Amino acid sequence: MRRRSKILFGVVTLLLSLVAVLMAALLTESGLHVALQLVQRAAPGTLSWQQASGRLIGPLQLDGIEYQDAAGHYRLGRLDFDWAPGRLLARRLSIHQLHVNDLEIVLPAKPDKVDAQPIEPGWRLPLEIVVRDLAVNRLRITTGAGEPVLINALNGAANTGLEWLDIEQLQLDMPQLKVSVQGRLGLGRQMATALM
Repeated sequence: MRRRSKILFGVVTLLLSLVAVLMAALLTESGLHVALQLVQRAAPGTLSWQQASGRLIGPLQLDGIEYQDAAGHYRLGRLDFDWAPGRLLARRLSIHQLHVNDLEIVLPAKPDKVDAQPIEPGWRLPLEIVVRDLAVNRLRITTGAGEPVLINALNGAANTGLEWLDIEQLQLDMPQLKVSVQGRLGLGRQMATALM
């Protein structure tokens, strides 16, 4: 009986310790730094950042992010992110805020000949996605030696089901173009699209 109590006490202590470590990782700024270092080690390319603050459960801020691999070179001035991770249990990614400032994407040149595969109509998302506040300021995309695509601002709010995307608002501001879109975009075979 005494041995069983010791084993039970050991298991309970181990479980409580694991819960404490998990809570510290999610709820503290030091947990954010540990998670970033783990991602940095596991990433196939090189990842660096100048400053990180906040918590994994949000909100968090990252400054001076840079990532490079064979697929491209990405630089980001600032990222402000807040979300509701508990909603993942209901298969919903709920993002309260996603603000990106000074994003530069440099991609390698495309090969001359590409065998294009037709896109099959109708696909389903693995979970619902809700983005309440999206703001991208100063985006620059360069592919090979071509002219860069410049986007001054992209602002929006949208949500999805498994087979549709509802765009509450989407505003795009480019040097020669300004676009504003609302409506539903069907992703599934039977879903209609209605954009304005």
